[in-house]
Amino acid sequence: MRPQSHKPSVAGVSQWFATRQAGHVARRQLLAAGVPLEIVKHRVRSRFLIPVHAGVYLVAHRAPAPLAREFAAVLACGPGALASDRSAAAAYGFLAYPAAGDVWITTTSGRGGAHEGVRSRRTKALERHEVWFHGWLPLTSPARTLLDIAGIVEPERFESAVAEAQAKRMVGEADLRRQLARSNGRRGAAALRSLLDRRSPPARTKSKAEGVMLRLIRRAGLPEPLVNHRLGCFELDFYWPQQGVVAEFDSWEFHSNSRAFRRDREKSNELQLMGLVVLRFTWHHLTQAPRALEARLRHALDPAQR
Repeated sequence: MRPQSHKPSVAGVSQWFATRQAGHVARRQLLAAGVPLEIVKHRVRSRFLIPVHAGVYLVAHRAPAPLAREFAAVLACGPGALASDRSAAAAYGFLAYPAAGDVWITTTSGRGGAHEGVRSRRTKALERHEVWFHGWLPLTSPARTLLDIAGIVEPERFESAVAEAQAKRMVGEADLRRQLARSNGRRGAAALRSLLDRRSPPARTKSKAEGVMLRLIRRAGLPEPLVNHRLGCFELDFYWPQQGVVAEFDSWEFHSNSRAFRRDREKSNELQLMGLVVLRFTWHHLTQAPRALEARLRHALDPAQR
């Protein structure tokens, strides 16, 4: 008696891939696993498989997980596709990127095609060290990602992304310089080289206001501060240890309730008891009175004027 042959269950195969791909499965994966095409079509009609892109489905009853859109875009663009640029930087935690923003994809197969909400580009080849994985999600390596975003984001955001990558110990200066050596004049190479050649290390700013403040400090030729530096139990927005000066930015978003107000006053008192000069600024100072802000900083940073 011949043993019965069992066709693979579309539900079982779908769930297996979905648990690894943020709830998604590609039609080519189902077919390769032995699921008949007619069964796949039937499951699409019954809404067990919900189309996201051509040939890519969200398995029913699964809320999209983190990086779900990135997985769907990679599957839609076919073998050789991987998340890159802003999307890879966001996946690594180097760069904040809106959840509704386009998914950035790099592909080596030329099958990127046009998919809604996906921005794809083709590259001739990626070296092995330029391809990393976040679980099952393929994405460009940290060094390649930083090179790619260097030419498309604001200088302060790019510098902060590099600083964040270094703080996470995911990339070092040597890695970035090796990536530069292989860049072949890629867009962003000049920005990355300029950042690496600067005397001071990259600063990790956490907001637009901190980026504006850092730009003002550098344009004024003031000493380079430590940014978001931890001193004891405090994190200081801008800190000049040699001059004993701290500059804190007060934003309405994070300082608009009584608890935050009290916490900030206590922080200022403790820092002053440590012998530090503490200056506090707001968005108004940055945008409406930048020269007065610069003058106060210059005065505080010059011991002869105190």
